[in-house]
Amino acid sequence: WGVSKAADCIELSWKPPCHRGAEIVAYDIKYSKDPKFTPHCTKEISTPGTSSNVSVTNLESNTIYYFMHRARNEVGQSTWSEPSHGIATLARPPQAPAPPLRLGAPETWQPTEINIKWEAPESDGIPIQHYRVNVGRNASMADSYEAEIGGKRGVGTLTGHRHLPSTPRPMYTKDLHALTQLRVRGLRPNTAYHFQVMAQNQVGDSPWSAPSAAMKTEVAPPGQCGQVRYISGNCRDGLAIFWTPADSYGLPITRFDLRVSKALSMKDATSELHDIEVSPAKVENAEPDDMQATVTMDDCFLIPGGDHFCQVRCWNRVGVGSWSPVSAAMRVSPETPAAPDAPWNFTALPSSIIVRWSPPHCLGSPLTGYRLRYAETRSMKDPVDVGSLLGLETERPVTQLESHKAYYFQVAGVNAVGQGPWSAASQPSTTLQAPPPKLEPPFLVSAESHSITVGFNEPSESDPLRKPVISSYMVLYAAGKGVFSETNPAGFRKANKAVPEGTPCGGLMPGKSWEFRVVAINDFGQSQPSAPAYFTTDAGVPERPKPPEFLEAAPWSIKLFVAPNDDHGSPITHYIIQLECPDKDEELKEIGPLEVTEVGASGAVISTTVDGLIPGTSYRFCAAAQNAVGRSLWSAALEDVQTLPSVPFAITELEVCDIRPHSYRLRWEPPEDNGAEVEKYTIAWMCNAPPDSKTARGRLLCRGLEKGWREAETTNTCFTCEDCLQACSSVAKVAAHNKMGMGPFSKVIEVTLGDDVPFAPAQLTWSQVSFTSARTNWCLVFDGGSEVTGYWVHFMETETDGRPEDQRDQGEIFSDPKKSFQDINNLCPKREYVFRVAAENAFGIGPYSQFSSAQRLFAPQPPDPPGKPVLLSATVTTLEVKVQHPDSNGSPITEQVFYVSHNRRMPECDRIEIKLPSHASISRPPGAPSRRSTKLKGPTDSSNTGGTDVGDGQESPPEKAALRISGELRLQRAQPVQCVYELPRLVGGHTYFVACASRNSVGLGPMGPVSDPMLTKQDKPLPILELAFTGKDTSSVTVTWDEPDCQGSEVLRYEIRCSPDEDMMLVGNRDPDEEVLVEDRLAPVQVYLVNDIEDRSRPSFRFKGLLPGVTYFASVRSYNALGWSPWAQAIGSCKTLPMPPMKMQTPQALPDKRTKNSVTFKLDLPDPRGAVIHNVELRYVSAQVEQGHLLDPGEEQFHMILSGKHESVPMDQATGRVPSEYTLVGLEDHAMVVAIARAVNDAGVGEWSDAPVRDPDNLDVECVAEPAAPDPPKAPSWVIGTVESKRADFTVELTNANGLLYTRLGFKLFAGPRGKDLDELGPRPLGHMGQAPWREWEEDVPREELLQVLQNRCQICRRVDDLDPGTVYGVQVSAANPVGFSEWSVISPVTRTKPEKPTLRGPLTLEDCSPVHIGVKWIEPYSNGAPIAGYGIRYTDKEGLPPEQWTVLSEEYIDNAKTRSTIIDEAITIDLRDLVPNKAHYMQMYARNWVGSSGWSETSTFYTRPSPPARVDLPKVTSVQPKEALVEWEAPDDFGAAIKRYEILSSRNIKVLKWARLISEKLWWAPSLEVIFGLFGLVDEQSRADGPIEAGRASLLDLSESNLEAFFVETSLVENTLNRGNPYAKLGELLPGKEYFSMIRAVNERGNGKWSQICNMLTPPTFPRQPQQVRIETVTTAMCRVSFVMPYDNGNRIYEADLKVERVDGPLADDQIHPGTREPHPHHRQAIHTYDPWAIPLEEELHTPGEEQRFCFSVPNLLPGTNYQVSWGCRNECGIGAFSEPESFKTKADRPDKPGSMFTSEDY
Repeated sequence: WGVSKAADCIELSWKPPCHRGAEIVAYDIKYSKDPKFTPHCTKEISTPGTSSNVSVTNLESNTIYYFMHRARNEVGQSTWSEPSHGIATLARPPQAPAPPLRLGAPETWQPTEINIKWEAPESDGIPIQHYRVNVGRNASMADSYEAEIGGKRGVGTLTGHRHLPSTPRPMYTKDLHALTQLRVRGLRPNTAYHFQVMAQNQVGDSPWSAPSAAMKTEVAPPGQCGQVRYISGNCRDGLAIFWTPADSYGLPITRFDLRVSKALSMKDATSELHDIEVSPAKVENAEPDDMQATVTMDDCFLIPGGDHFCQVRCWNRVGVGSWSPVSAAMRVSPETPAAPDAPWNFTALPSSIIVRWSPPHCLGSPLTGYRLRYAETRSMKDPVDVGSLLGLETERPVTQLESHKAYYFQVAGVNAVGQGPWSAASQPSTTLQAPPPKLEPPFLVSAESHSITVGFNEPSESDPLRKPVISSYMVLYAAGKGVFSETNPAGFRKANKAVPEGTPCGGLMPGKSWEFRVVAINDFGQSQPSAPAYFTTDAGVPERPKPPEFLEAAPWSIKLFVAPNDDHGSPITHYIIQLECPDKDEELKEIGPLEVTEVGASGAVISTTVDGLIPGTSYRFCAAAQNAVGRSLWSAALEDVQTLPSVPFAITELEVCDIRPHSYRLRWEPPEDNGAEVEKYTIAWMCNAPPDSKTARGRLLCRGLEKGWREAETTNTCFTCEDCLQACSSVAKVAAHNKMGMGPFSKVIEVTLGDDVPFAPAQLTWSQVSFTSARTNWCLVFDGGSEVTGYWVHFMETETDGRPEDQRDQGEIFSDPKKSFQDINNLCPKREYVFRVAAENAFGIGPYSQFSSAQRLFAPQPPDPPGKPVLLSATVTTLEVKVQHPDSNGSPITEQVFYVSHNRRMPECDRIEIKLPSHASISRPPGAPSRRSTKLKGPTDSSNTGGTDVGDGQESPPEKAALRISGELRLQRAQPVQCVYELPRLVGGHTYFVACASRNSVGLGPMGPVSDPMLTKQDKPLPILELAFTGKDTSSVTVTWDEPDCQGSEVLRYEIRCSPDEDMMLVGNRDPDEEVLVEDRLAPVQVYLVNDIEDRSRPSFRFKGLLPGVTYFASVRSYNALGWSPWAQAIGSCKTLPMPPMKMQTPQALPDKRTKNSVTFKLDLPDPRGAVIHNVELRYVSAQVEQGHLLDPGEEQFHMILSGKHESVPMDQATGRVPSEYTLVGLEDHAMVVAIARAVNDAGVGEWSDAPVRDPDNLDVECVAEPAAPDPPKAPSWVIGTVESKRADFTVELTNANGLLYTRLGFKLFAGPRGKDLDELGPRPLGHMGQAPWREWEEDVPREELLQVLQNRCQICRRVDDLDPGTVYGVQVSAANPVGFSEWSVISPVTRTKPEKPTLRGPLTLEDCSPVHIGVKWIEPYSNGAPIAGYGIRYTDKEGLPPEQWTVLSEEYIDNAKTRSTIIDEAITIDLRDLVPNKAHYMQMYARNWVGSSGWSETSTFYTRPSPPARVDLPKVTSVQPKEALVEWEAPDDFGAAIKRYEILSSRNIKVLKWARLISEKLWWAPSLEVIFGLFGLVDEQSRADGPIEAGRASLLDLSESNLEAFFVETSLVENTLNRGNPYAKLGELLPGKEYFSMIRAVNERGNGKWSQICNMLTPPTFPRQPQQVRIETVTTAMCRVSFVMPYDNGNRIYEADLKVERVDGPLADDQIHPGTREPHPHHRQAIHTYDPWAIPLEEELHTPGEEQRFCFSVPNLLPGTNYQVSWGCRNECGIGAFSEPESFKTKADRPDKPGSMFTSEDY
């Protein structure tokens, strides 16, 4: 039931439904004003499940609501209940409007007006007659005024604006009636405004709306600036002027423009300057905000002695203002020329430099000449003048200069006034330093197949002074012609230290043309390469040919094509073909030599056919070419070429297993594939007709029989034939496919199937249809081989009426097997139903039949007229009446419609209509029956919705109303009911007549008789709804209030009071009739008679004699003949106008509270003058102590502070005062701060305090942040041209002194490794990882440099002597003040002294060795500043042989063969091969750069290594088990060194072993396989020495495929062990059904022997392993999804799996229990699912990292809320393996039943 006790609240109650296995946790209540619950007007709330009642709040007044509810548990929610009857809320006054919104697009906004709009608020259907608009500048609306409405509709002006004339008291006219848009004019540009709206109708006034969002007027361009005034002017400094800026309407001025003219009219303005640089004016007669600027000769042409006139204008972001008035005449005087730019262009000659510069500005007097001078330092110390006065040319050669020196130049202009200042020093320039000239082409000395010796002529010059200096020569050479490019010489080889008489160039290709050029080198670079010369090498053996190309394949042969590469100068005559079969362990075969068959554009080629091959087998081919010189190397291989295969044979054995009612399984052995792997199988099967096809049973079988053969494909050797019929026979056959096609079918086999569940019934019909019941009929069915035990009848409502699926009626009934009909009762009237039937026997429930035809039930009618309303009681606004309900005529009465009028005849024009739900009665006579819904669904019935559908307008007849409770039906006859209703929204003191009509879901019935007259009551006035402040000044405030509701008796007078104490407003508020006895000056009460009020609908009163700057509160109450209304307090408060505060004292810094980036100031607040100081503004500038001019007192300092940064100190909200101290944070570290301050309150801002001053004699000031050690200086730099072999100059720039001036400087000089070039230092700079400096010293800072620092010129210069030549140097600097030293600067860019020839760092050392090679290494020598050009090595194995007779490796060979050492990073290594094993070798080396050679090193002695054991013969496998095997072999020859152990490598992939053996033999003389491969771990020495038989350990290769798994076993030997003569090893932990390959090698102290031939073994298969438990992935109410990892198949592929599901316990529904035995149906107790376990892989995102591949299976047909156990096992051809351990799970509980409709309590 439900009842409304307020305008926005309805209380509801209901009966809890059945929870269906999970406790109800909450109820959802859906309510709507539409009985059909359309989505746009429907809302939803929730309440805890422990309570069955709730109060629905926030409803609309005077509105009928309908309700539905549903229950929720942890599973989900039930379906919605039937809709309740309509329940009405009470009425209330209009609501507050929404905040106004701005009207119009932003591009239409204006600077002085705003268009607003608002939405009409909810007023319970009563029209709104008027609106009032309030305007304010802040969101609190404390200083707001009401908009005055003018004569034009929708246009208003804001009163009280300082830019508008004074207007009368705010008011509004009839033009604002029902207005929802307004244009408010007279606003200030670029100002934010807030608006409020109040609605008024005949009921009363709404509250003021919330203030709108800030609406800002559009910005406007600035006005006109003041006239430009003259300060000073000359040609050098320009024209200095100042002016007063224009008003910018609150926007910052972004720029100023200036124009200058020689005429007063400004018509010939020659210069218009944009965005000029300005600063605060510093002249005596300037105003505080005036600006000044300087116009120079660079900006415009100023005529010395002539008149100039100026105008200025300013911009803001909106636009530009107008030009200022024309200034008075201004003049400038001429000056000496300006300083020119530094000379910028130089031409270097051998002993002179041509200098060029740009002319300077003449500053009013034409130039007459120039002066030029130069010096060797940037400071221009001891400059040298270049002659006397020069002419007007801007270039001049400077002669008699020295080479290798840098010079700096300066220039100055001269005019009639005098000489101008010198320019800045130029960049340094030096004399010409050129490389040698281009040489003549080289000439041929001799030629061989792999080398050519060339010579060349040195350059000749008749003038000895012009003869170039050449230090060395270099020969460039490359294959081909025209490949050299001067811009890109890549691809050319170099022969350094070339000799003119003849230079050998080796490493050339035979029979090719080569291009040669020669280059000369000196200290300044190298010459251009000479013109080319071309020479050809002798012929040689051919290059390896291209890989053979595949042309055609047949079952027994393959046709190939072979093409050559380069023939090296001799034609190719024959080819040799090499053949290899990768699948078979056979020796390589060679075919040929084969004569060339064709000579084409690509050379000599052949096409040949290789016969005698095996069909379907892969082959690999290589080729070699042969010419008159010899045979080439083998080409790259053509791999995996196969012969053609054929189709497979027919399957010979076809077996049948696992015969079921509708399926059976076939198995077979794979046939011969004839060279192509069998890819799939085709299975054909067909069902035969039953033998008794002419009987009734046979005809039913034939009806479901599918005729003809059916086919399917599979890749397994087993298949399940499905979709067969029970009691029938079936035949089947199988054929195999490979890529060549399908083979023949096998012989046909026949299978007989068993019995199963019954067939679906047929011929469904309806009969005996009534209002709520009908009979269903069907014909008998085929029992499926087992007697029928019952029928299941499922009925449901159709979708014809458009109801959602969860609201349709449906259910299921179990029927007696002896009859073929079933009566269905308690259906819903007028709804359309269908039904279907399924039969059940011992095997389970058969399939359902098709749905029957649709059948619709009968419909009800509208209700009769109700009884005459009778008055029970009355209030001021309500009447309580009693009405007798009429007959509902088949559908429950949902609503009572009351007609209320002052006229007994009830005319439509003079009556109101009140709609109340029929259950909204507030009382019921004793003994009246409960108005429960005429049909409700029982709490345990889940198959039938029952009840009446309120939304379809149908119901069971009242005399046959059926109530279903606990599964039973009982009858109940509806009785007449008398109910009491409360009629709201009436007016006090009026007479009314009432009539009533009833409505049900069908429609509205006729009106009943009219009542007798009914009278409402009178009362004292209601509280005044709103009292607001509408005006104020410094001594008064004005309040205005709404006229209250008089409750039927006229208001006679008002009482008003005002006080600064808000507590005084509470006096008399407890009892509205009590007189105010407190007479206090803070809250005087003043009487205001109604007759004295001009506008009674909007009374107002002005309080005078108030204090300025004080906040006041006000309240009011009204009086009529029945008494006083309660006091109503004004909204907010009103404060009288304040004044700005006094001038502040200068802020004083507190030294004890400063930090490195903050300064704390003490603030002395001034007199606030009537308004609380809410913040203090600070203006300050901060800089380092180097900016000393900031502390000089004067107007310039004050204006610099005003143009500095701004800070605001806000009021402390805890104390209500501005703090007496404030800290400026975020400053530059250790900066000096100069600040001024002023106080701010709501009335305005005070004056700025005086600027601080300082003592000019004290350089270290205290108005700074906490000082610290200086910042590190910038990286020093070396001065170009000063670096010599023993000394160099550098400069360094100091950074920040951090509060105190410098006292000392520290220096560190770092030196690189002697002889290292800049590019050879590597990534680590000097000073890396704590490198000690080469030299370190300190110096005091002289006073002249301190004065230079105070002028912010922080660059100093120093010289370093006594350096080493050919060495890289870097310098580092640190600065100190009284606090301490700074961090060291970054080390400077390095420089290097002049170079020398290289220096070796030691003799050759050993890198590695083998029996036939020695790898030597050496540390890179000191290059001494010149790059290493080459190395030389000589060696011999003959002791005592003179070094001149040793074998010498050329520089070119070493340059191509050398690599980086793997032992020492900075070492270089080279291999010397083809040496004698186990013998001493003697070696020396040298290094060379362009300066010279280092000389031969000391002699080093190295020895080659001895030899390892022989190859092991083919091992034998003597015993094989599923998981282990025994391998034996004969001991090989140890070559005199006892065998220490054997190493066995095993794998399931023979390619892994072939690859390992190939790599091992390629690296025969290298270290052991474990070190080279990094594949297998080493056995520790103790295991090798102690164990007689060492099994080793397993190790898996990290390869992508699982069949590449390999493991490593070692067998260690000691003296007198049994396995030394007949060694053996046991291989364990093998996998059943797998083929393994193994090979063995022996190891002694001299190394590893070669691997043996590969032997193989095959472990026998068995049934699959026991799998792991399944993992539960997802569980629903009827399904469980499990995942699993496939176990190892033990050598025979798994083709099928069985999954067993057993029910443990859980709830059961009636349709899930057999009606006879009351036991669960068999398919609910246990089920076994047979499926393909490989079919469905688990999604990748559900795998855990590193987890094996998982597959999944979904278990269907489970019961909700039930416990199960699941296990599984796998099957292969050897049988089924053990089942896994069971895994438990519980299905989720289902949703609760659909609740019954909300019903009325028995008490009403």
